[in-house]
Amino acid sequence: MQASLPLSAVEAPAYFPARTAKTVIDIRHYMWYIFIMKSEIHHKPQEECFMKRKVNYLGFLSLLALISILGQRTENAGLFGFFGFVYYLRYFWVVPDEFFLLNVQKAATFAFMAEMLSLVPCMFVCFYAYGAVRAVPAAFGLSLAIAILAFTAALAVLEWRERKGAVND
Repeated sequence: MQASLPLSAVEAPAYFPARTAKTVIDIRHYMWYIFIMKSEIHHKPQEECFMKRKVNYLGFLSLLALISILGQRTENAGLFGFFGFVYYLRYFWVVPDEFFLLNVQKAATFAFMAEMLSLVPCMFVCFYAYGAVRAVPAAFGLSLAIAILAFTAALAVLEWRERKGAVND
């Protein structure tokens, strides 16, 4: 026959024994063990990981070069500029370590600032060159092109400095 659950609050302490100092220490020990086990899950050795090599996502910018094929098909010469993104194809073979990611961050910051600072002068130049209607899209397109060129140039200079520093070591 099973024991019935307590019906009143007076009978409840009989089912739940009082905690002693030893049970509190044991609970802390088990909680610490669980914490250690959970933290070790994310720190597996490299040979046990599923993917041994990280993917460098900067290489995916080279897919924009496929737009230049549309330029050939549609005979739109403005799309041939996208062929310059083939340069980023080489980043599929670069392992993205912390220093590389720092260089990408520095180059992206420089490119963002170059775009923001060039937008206003481009807006004035495009206003006088193309008129009020086409000034905004042309200025944004021109400032985007400046940002892409600034990012590529800054990243190339940072990589060159890194290679030059590695030779001197």
